[in-house]
Amino acid sequence: MVMDLIILATLLAAGSGVPGVLMSRRSSAGEWIAVAMIVTASLAALAAMGRQLAFAAAPAGLSEPWALPWGRFAIGLNAMGVVFLIPIVCISSLGAIYGLAYWPQAHHRRNGRKLRLCWGLLTAAMMLIVVARDAVLFLMVWEVMGLATFFLITTKDEDAGATDSGWIYLVAAHLSALALMGMFALLRVATGSFALWPVLPTSSSSVLAAGIFILGVVGFGLKAGFMPLHVWLPGAHANAPSHVSAFLSGVGLAMGVFGVVMVSAQWAMPPIWWGVLLLVIGTATSLGSIIFALAQSDYKRLLAYSSVENIGIVLMGIGLAVVGRAVGQPLWIFLGLGGALLHILNHSLFKPLLFMGAGNMLHATGTREIEVLGGLAHRMPRTAGLMALGSAAICGLPPLNGFISEWMIYLGLFNCALVPAGIRLAWLALAAPALAVAGTMALAGFVKLFGATFLGLPRSSQAAEAHEAGVLAIAPMWVLAFGCVVLGLAPALVMGLLERAIARWDAAAFVPQPALAAVEPLQKLSLIFGGLTAALLLGAWLVYRVRPRPGAAPATWGCGYGAPTSRMQFGAGSFVRMLTDAYRAILLPHRRSVKVQGFAPETASASVEFPDTVLDRGLLPGFRMVARLAGRVRPLQSQPVGGYLLYVLVALLVLLAIAAC
Repeated sequence: MVMDLIILATLLAAGSGVPGVLMSRRSSAGEWIAVAMIVTASLAALAAMGRQLAFAAAPAGLSEPWALPWGRFAIGLNAMGVVFLIPIVCISSLGAIYGLAYWPQAHHRRNGRKLRLCWGLLTAAMMLIVVARDAVLFLMVWEVMGLATFFLITTKDEDAGATDSGWIYLVAAHLSALALMGMFALLRVATGSFALWPVLPTSSSSVLAAGIFILGVVGFGLKAGFMPLHVWLPGAHANAPSHVSAFLSGVGLAMGVFGVVMVSAQWAMPPIWWGVLLLVIGTATSLGSIIFALAQSDYKRLLAYSSVENIGIVLMGIGLAVVGRAVGQPLWIFLGLGGALLHILNHSLFKPLLFMGAGNMLHATGTREIEVLGGLAHRMPRTAGLMALGSAAICGLPPLNGFISEWMIYLGLFNCALVPAGIRLAWLALAAPALAVAGTMALAGFVKLFGATFLGLPRSSQAAEAHEAGVLAIAPMWVLAFGCVVLGLAPALVMGLLERAIARWDAAAFVPQPALAAVEPLQKLSLIFGGLTAALLLGAWLVYRVRPRPGAAPATWGCGYGAPTSRMQFGAGSFVRMLTDAYRAILLPHRRSVKVQGFAPETASASVEFPDTVLDRGLLPGFRMVARLAGRVRPLQSQPVGGYLLYVLVALLVLLAIAAC
C-alpha cells in the first residue's frame, strides 16, 4: 500500500504538465490541471509517509525485474527517506500554487507550458531519488532531475544571463553524474550488485572504501553546492523564476545532502578523517559563502549564497555525526545528524519563503538591485512582514525554527571539548566559533537586505511605484511562515521522526541512542519561546494601539535637516563596507572610479563589483585560455593524408625511443 501510493504520487507529478502541453498556449486550463495533479500527488505521498510511520515497523519496499541489462526497479521508504520526502512534496505544491500568480500562462505563453512540464518532472525525479534502492534507477532519475533543472533555469531562454547560468549548471550536473557513476561502479565491485545503501563488507580503511566516499562527496557535493563546487548555484538561482529558485534552494540542494548522508552510513566504523573532512568542508562553505552573500547587490544572488551557507551548516552536523560514529560517541551522532536533518527541514521552510518574497519584490519593481530599492514596507506591507519573519528565522533568532537546529549543532560541537580520555578530538570544538562568526555575518547580511529594500525612502521610481502581490502569491508564504513559527515553538513535533531517521542511519553501528530528554530540554525551550512570542505579540499590539492615526506620513528623521532625500540614507554597500573590506583578500573586488580633481569637479562616479572568486577569477579565465590554445593548434587537424602519416611516423619513432630507453 505504501509503495503503491508513492508510485501513484510519482506518476501524477511526472504527468502534471502533460495536459497543458497538449492544450493551446492561450489556454489557462493546463496550469490549473497541473497544480491540481501536483497537490494530489503530494497528498498521496503524505498519506504513504503517514501510513509508513504509523503502522509499519520495517521499511517498506518494492523490487521488480525490468528489461534493462543491469539493475532492477527497486524502491523503498524508511524514516530517513521521509525526512527528505516531506519538503519535496510540500514545497512543490506551494511553489506550483505560487506560480499561478508569478508565472501565469496568460502572460507567459511562450514558456509557461515548458516550466510546468519540467516542474512536474523535477518533483517526480526528486521523489524517486529518495526512494530508489538500485544504482541504475538512481542514475536515471538523477539525470532526469539534472535535465529538468536545466530547462527550469533557462525558462527565460531569451535572457543571456539565464542561458549562461543554465549551461554552467548543466556542466556541473554532468560532472556530478560522472563522479556518481564511478562511485556506483566501485560499489558494484564491493558488493557484487547495484543494490543501494547496503552496509558494505569491505573495511572502511581500504582504498576502495576511500574511493567510494571521495567520489560520493564530489558527486553529491556538486549538487548540494559545497564550496568550491558551488560555482553553478548563484547564477542559476538568481536567473531562474523565483518560485523555481525557491524549489531548487529549499529542496534541490537537499538531494546532494541526502546522498552524502547515505554514503557515510555504509560503514559501521568509518575512519575519523571522513568526518573531519566533512566538518572542515562544511565550515569553509559556511564562512566563505556568507562572506560572498554580504557583498552582493543582487538580492536573489544574496539569497543563493545564503543557501550555500546553510548547506555548510548542515554538512558540519553530518561531519560531527560521522566522527561520533567513528569513535563511538552517540551524543555526537544525535546532536550532529539530528541538527543537520532538522536544519534541512527548517531550510525548506524559510528559504522558499524568502525567495517567494524576492519574487514579489521583482514582480513589483522589475529589478533585483538592492541599491535602487527602499521604502517597500509602505507599499508591500504583507511581503515585508513575511520577509522579516523569514530573515529572522534564517539568522537563527529565537523563537523561530532556525535557532533549534543550529543550537543542536552548537551543543554537539561544544561536547567535543568534553571528550573522554584517549580521544584527542577536543579541537573539533573550534568549529563552534566559526559557526558563530557565520551566524553573525548572516545577521548583518539580512539586516542589509531588509533595511535597504523595505525601510527608508524609495531610491528609484521602481520602488516608489511598487505594489503588493496578490492572494495566490501571499498564501503560500503564510503557510511557510506558519511552519517556521510552529517548528520554532514546538520542535518536539518532529523529534520522533528525527530519532527514527538517526537510528536508521546508525543501525549498522549498533550504538545505543540517547533519549530525547537527555539531549535537550525541549519542553523548557518551548515554554521560554512561547513566553517570548507572547511578549512580542503584546509589544506589537501596543505599538499598533499607540501609533499615530492615518494621516500625512511623517518624513524620515533627517538629523535636523528639513528636507531629507533618499540620497542621504545609507546604501546597502555602505552598510557592510567595513566587513567587505576586511575580507577583500577573499572577495577580490573589482573597483571602478573616476578621480575627483579641482574645486568644482565634473560629475564623478564609482562602482565596485564582487565576482565569484572560484568561477569568475579561476575557472572561466582558465577555460578561455584553453580555448585560445586549442584555437592555435586547430590547423593541425586540417592536414592532407601525408601530414597525418607524418604524425604517425613521429609518434612511432617517439615510442621506439622510449622503449629503447
